[in-house]
Amino acid sequence: MHVEREARRSTRTWLAIAGVVALTAAILLAMGRSAICTCGRVALWHGQVNSAENSQQLLDPYSATHLVHGVLFYAAGWLLLRR
Repeated sequence: MHVEREARRSTRTWLAIAGVVALTAAILLAMGRSAICTCGRVALWHGQVNSAENSQQLLDPYSATHLVHGVLFYAAGWLLLRR
């Protein structure tokens, strides 16, 4: 019974995450934002910092700092908001 409850909670969590991502995408598209770079292509890496494609591709020179900040904010939240 406990395993079933955890599975339902996990499923609800993933559905909530998918819903938030879908809602965010819908809002951005409704605001006129492009789903992909206006250059018409999707690249894994774009290394030019001073260009129109910066932060429009999957990874850029700032991706590592985004990851580090995410971990730090998660750790701070965990320390400050735990029960």
